[in-house]
Amino acid sequence: MPIYDHFAPFVVFALEDYGFVDRGEGGPFTEGGRIEIGGALPVLTSGGGLSEAYVHGFNLINEGVRQMRGTSTCQVEGAEIGLCAGGPGVDTVSDLIDDLERQYPGMRDRLVEESGELRRFINIYVNQEDIRFLQGEKTALKQGDEVSIVPAIAGGHHEHLDGSGYPLGLAGEALPLGARLLAIADVFEALTAHDRPYKPAKTIGEALAIMRDMVARGHLDGELFERFVAAGIPEDYGRRFLKPEQLGSADRHCGPPSPGSATPCRPG
Repeated sequence: MPIYDHFAPFVVFALEDYGFVDRGEGGPFTEGGRIEIGGALPVLTSGGGLSEAYVHGFNLINEGVRQMRGTSTCQVEGAEIGLCAGGPGVDTVSDLIDDLERQYPGMRDRLVEESGELRRFINIYVNQEDIRFLQGEKTALKQGDEVSIVPAIAGGHHEHLDGSGYPLGLAGEALPLGARLLAIADVFEALTAHDRPYKPAKTIGEALAIMRDMVARGHLDGELFERFVAAGIPEDYGRRFLKPEQLGSADRHCGPPSPGSATPCRPG
């Protein structure tokens, strides 16, 4: 496996960068002759490459071709696949996520799936460019780059807890807290808005009864909805933005809706 190693320690980093070993295990992997001729993963079979003149790329490619042809002066027996690699040691988005995980254990699970792919409700931008349109987690970072990690809050407010929403059909814990909060605010505002010619505005009590039904059907987060009501947010919003005839609230003594009940609470 020809690796451009510009300095010898970067061979170790390359083994980690290209996934031959896990992070931090490159050094131990090289022990016992594993990267020598006859080892498990021969590296730099042509020699050289240690900060040589800037023709190293061609030299390594040539060696890779020779290994595949079986004509190398340091031929690896049975060689069938070769990797000519360069540029290890460059920080990537994946390295940044690993660093966040070291500082804040559990962070990686919130950002990426077990497969290593970015979770669907998480967006990461490098200099305002979505890494999904760059090289994903392998996107290189340099000094001065601006990295933003943005949960898909606005884009998730039409999702439902039971997975029946859109655009991604997210369900349960896969739906970010911010999106669940925004969904409640969005539904309440839509139901009580009095500036929409295509529908009559609901009173606060009517709106909350409809939303309780949505909780019962698994569309809205029941715990967050009860907190929304208990905090007096509907009444505060009503005094500021609604017409006097829309004011009024749901019975505050109602408990969480029971499954299958269409209207577990009635407006008071």
